[in-house]
Amino acid sequence: VMVQSDAARLKEVLMNFATNGIKYNREQGTIAVSHEIKAKKVITHVRDSGFGIPKEEQKKIFEKFYRTISARKSGVQGTGLGLFITKELIERMGGTVWFVSEKDKGTTFSFSLPRAVTS
Repeated sequence: VMVQSDAARLKEVLMNFATNGIKYNREQGTIAVSHEIKAKKVITHVRDSGFGIPKEEQKKIFEKFYRTISARKSGVQGTGLGLFITKELIERMGGTVWFVSEKDKGTTFSFSLPRAVTS
């Protein structure tokens, strides 16, 4: 079921990426949010300087209840539902989500949504 993007759902998506960027970051780490417009899409990137996601765990990162080994060992609380729900919300708004991560260097979560049509 595709639904139009709405402010509450978009806020939930951004808050989840930002919260994860804080929870899984190093001390004095950074988070940056940027946007770009490409054709009929708006692309948002949320980049952190955190621990990164090991290559062997990346394919599971959007699975329901999945938490990386380092996340489980870190003592940081989580249910493993945030990224699953975020992906569902983005896809229901007609968008796509992806990420690039390098262990010990950080992660950039990105998503695209259709641009609003203005008359």
